Amino acid sequence: MIGPAQCAQKTPQLFSRDRHQTQDEMVWAVKKYIHFYNTERIHSSISSVSPNQCEQVFLKQA
Repeated sequence: MIGPAQCAQKTPQLFSRDRHQTQDEMVWAVKKYIHFYNTERIHSSISSVSPNQCEQVFLKQA
């Protein structure tokens, strides 16, 4: 398991104060990253698919 320091090194600098002028911009960036993380980014721990794809396979098997 990786810790916060390793995660921060691998995560794009979405949360830099210099990058976002308003709180709304920050909220939008976080939501966009969460969407990417759950729908597009593949995870090696779940057979190199996205979490949404893994969930769909699980639901079909249930």
